[in-house]
Amino acid sequence: MGFNASLKSSQAAAQYLEMRGFEIIELNFRRSKFRIDIIAKNKGIICFVFVRLIDFAAAPSDWTTTSQLVHMKLAAARWIEENEYLGPINYDSIEMDADSQSIISFSEGFI
Repeated sequence: MGFNASLKSSQAAAQYLEMRGFEIIELNFRRSKFRIDIIAKNKGIICFVFVRLIDFAAAPSDWTTTSQLVHMKLAAARWIEENEYLGPINYDSIEMDADSQSIISFSEGFI
């Protein structure tokens, strides 16, 4: 099954993004039950980044649920509204091994 990212894994993913030239805006943005692991900026685009902890013992279809993606989009909408942001956005993901906390992959525009 998929796991929610902890603060530690979000921080590790944020360091990875910083090494790629991203500016970290916020970690673990939460409003009600909606959350985004990382909000970052890259080349003038606000990126809402979902950190997925992958358990290789689980089926790939269990790694990310539809409700997680819906909640991410709703959290992004809330952040956009609160910050009166009118520019471009992107939804990205970082996959990390749940056991070792190492980065597996980075996907831009995954939803």
